[in-house]
Amino acid sequence: MKNEGEDISRIYGAVSHPFRKRIIEIIGEKGWSTFTELKKELHTTVGTLYYHLDMLKGLITQDERKRYVLTERGKLAYKLLVSDEERFRAVGLIEKKTPPHTAFSRFYSSLKGFILPIRLFELIYTNPVRAIPEALLIIGFGAGLSAASGLEPIMLFYHNPFRVSPLIIVLQYVLGWLVIFALCEFFTFLFFKRGRGGELPLLVGCAFSLLPLDIFPAVWFLSTKTGPSFYFLSTVMFLLQAWSLGLLTSTVCLSKGLRPDKGALISILIAYINLTIVLFLRF
Repeated sequence: MKNEGEDISRIYGAVSHPFRKRIIEIIGEKGWSTFTELKKELHTTVGTLYYHLDMLKGLITQDERKRYVLTERGKLAYKLLVSDEERFRAVGLIEKKTPPHTAFSRFYSSLKGFILPIRLFELIYTNPVRAIPEALLIIGFGAGLSAASGLEPIMLFYHNPFRVSPLIIVLQYVLGWLVIFALCEFFTFLFFKRGRGGELPLLVGCAFSLLPLDIFPAVWFLSTKTGPSFYFLSTVMFLLQAWSLGLLTSTVCLSKGLRPDKGALISILIAYINLTIVLFLRF
């Protein structure tokens, strides 16, 4: 009985997101569904749909005609979704999904949502065209701050050059954004065979992932007025880079439909390539 309750709890966790809940309902109502039908019904992007389908592994599978159907666990999930509240209580699911919130759990949940705003990126990807002005504003803002501080942006790092013109700095910032996008495209295809689809959401998302790094030029500029501390600046740079990598992971996951661990692998590879370039330029 305990194993059954734990299994039901895991099933509910998998379908807790409205998109995944609706996917199970659509397939359960008809018995099967194609990728195109799901995309049309949910009004979402290819990458976002692939992401949620990947999160439902074990509940859905594909038949010989490549149509999505429910597994036995998926059928149980569908029955739970369409059953009444009393049945949920009977299997202890209501208590499982609403545990008491401690101060720490609320803080952790808020911090996680702030650092890795998956829901924000999902809203962006429902209509990436509308997010283009904000993406360009972020790029312009970051390029302008970099030029004003005199720091040379190298993708996810900043380099303190001897003399670089502001125009070169602006161009390098824009180039860094495009290189990050190109590397994401290349690695997702190389390792996970995710080719065409999701290019615009990924390009927009890469711009949003650079937003934390835009803070560093301002911190650098203020530090030069009070006497820069190498350890302080290094710590700030590390924290902002970690935040940007988290956002980049979310971007890759949703635009290319990858699980978080696969998206994180892409982000880490880009960070290592970036670090290699910086070390080469310095030494």
